[in-house]
Amino acid sequence: MYIPCIFRSITGYRCPCCGTTTMCVSILKFRFSDAFYANPFIFTTIPFILFEIVYNVYLSYTEKCMPLWNKILLGVYCSALLIFAIIRDFM
Repeated sequence: MYIPCIFRSITGYRCPCCGTTTMCVSILKFRFSDAFYANPFIFTTIPFILFEIVYNVYLSYTEKCMPLWNKILLGVYCSALLIFAIIRDFM
């Protein structure tokens, strides 16, 4: 049983995160090729996502603000994610 995507139900297009549940289940079953096929962008950027989570926890515990370079990096990542979603739906 998987979580249905509301965006896909309404528009018929896949959102940038469509396939993430399937990807996670596939990773837990050690089916990495299926995980990559479900959402290749999220799958290949898992190390970056984990780094950002750990880094933001660190920043919150030390009560520091997010540096400008990290804000720019997250902006580039989100832009790439949107470009991936557009390309995946229209190609």
